[in-house]
Amino acid sequence: MKDIIITNPNSIKEIVGEAINEQANKVASWIMSKMTDENRPLTPKQAAAYLSMSPTTLYRHTKNGDLKAHGMGHRIYYYLQDIKSALKPIN
Repeated sequence: MKDIIITNPNSIKEIVGEAINEQANKVASWIMSKMTDENRPLTPKQAAAYLSMSPTTLYRHTKNGDLKAHGMGHRIYYYLQDIKSALKPIN
């Protein structure tokens, strides 16, 4: 048997509005991640998203010396110019 939810139009508008705002924020974040400035440092999560790989794979490439990382304190950052220079053409 299906549950019946009783609500009013204002509640529905609020619920739908929150869902739309959440999705719009996700899209805006994705767009901003693709439009990064080469001089702005990227977090490992942002760098992995840019390369469409998991953070674990990104870490492996960093550990193997394939990708240059920069640090400050306990934080790790990547520069877009370093990411682009690490990419090599495949014959």
